[in-house]
Amino acid sequence: MPSSVISSTSSSDEDHISNDSLSSGSVSTTSSARSDDSSIDLSKLNISHSSSSPVPNTPITPTRDPWRISPHRLRYTSCPCTSLKLKKFQTMVTSEDYLRFNMDRFDKLLTRLCKMSNIPRIAQNVELVLRGLRERGYELFHFVGRTLNQEEGGNGRSGMSVFLMIPDPNNKLLGHKILAEILIHSRIMGKGKDQYEIASRFHEDYADWILIQPYEYLSDTRSRKIEYVIPDKKENKSWETIINDLLSKIRHVYSGLTVYAGGIIPVITRTTKELKEDGCRVYAFEMELVYRKTSTNRFIKMIRIGLKVFPSQMNKSNSVSLSKAKKEEEIGAVILLEIRDDKIKNMLVMYKDDWPVVHSYRDVIPPPDLSGLERLVES
Repeated sequence: MPSSVISSTSSSDEDHISNDSLSSGSVSTTSSARSDDSSIDLSKLNISHSSSSPVPNTPITPTRDPWRISPHRLRYTSCPCTSLKLKKFQTMVTSEDYLRFNMDRFDKLLTRLCKMSNIPRIAQNVELVLRGLRERGYELFHFVGRTLNQEEGGNGRSGMSVFLMIPDPNNKLLGHKILAEILIHSRIMGKGKDQYEIASRFHEDYADWILIQPYEYLSDTRSRKIEYVIPDKKENKSWETIINDLLSKIRHVYSGLTVYAGGIIPVITRTTKELKEDGCRVYAFEMELVYRKTSTNRFIKMIRIGLKVFPSQMNKSNSVSLSKAKKEEEIGAVILLEIRDDKIKNMLVMYKDDWPVVHSYRDVIPPPDLSGLERLVES
């Protein structure tokens, strides 16, 4: 497997585009507010099972034992992660009380792992995970983390993997089960500044990596949008044929683009199915070339694919007038293809009203490995 690389775009990979030909745009129905030039490349992510030290001289300082926990005791029964004193429970009334309590636990883990705390970019991602777990009915967690070794961190980077766990009597080895994982990479940039890249995933779907990317996107006034309408069922075209037609249209958006069908088809199919489960039927794809603006005022080429869906009130009918749909059309999701060296380097999905949260669907990354954690479990 390739080494773990969570990359930010360097100037050699960016395109110098005149501001005169660019206009402010949005990749979703929510407008972008600011730019940030760090990005996570999950295609090169590798989670190995070694516990050697991470890259030296990086902001995340390695610890002798890769595992750290908060609360500091991990038990099979009556674990302190959920067995709080009554007095403490009485002080926790609102969801914000639980959020602050859990953030404090995470901050203690961060300090034990790498001697740092209160990093806003990291805290923002942890809060997103905590709110997601609360929506699933969970409020108290054991935070378990380990430092990543050099191969996992990648060249010039160090990192850690943090797991949110709850007691589980069916787990005879640890007495706990994983609910979510947060992957954090860091490296020292120029002038002593640290750059952090964070991604998370929930236990019910380890292929769905969630990231926060509050980027600004610009459209090119010189380029035109290309639309592909899914053929009517009466034409009896297979999904494979439809996808191949769509890939042909994508190549027209960016001349000379090399498209690996095996990489992009699963993402398009998955996004379409996610929308269908939410009651939205995709009827067309809208494609255009856009540019992601970095903090250094450079631009990264992206292909934006908007998935047009029938408004919810129309989904109940199979026979919908296309002209009527166009009058009330919505973009249910946007797929962003990052272009580097005439190839698709990365693929991200943003659903309606979810900005700045994006998804990176990767099924090649294995589920979390907790090898060695059993040594810390108390009877």
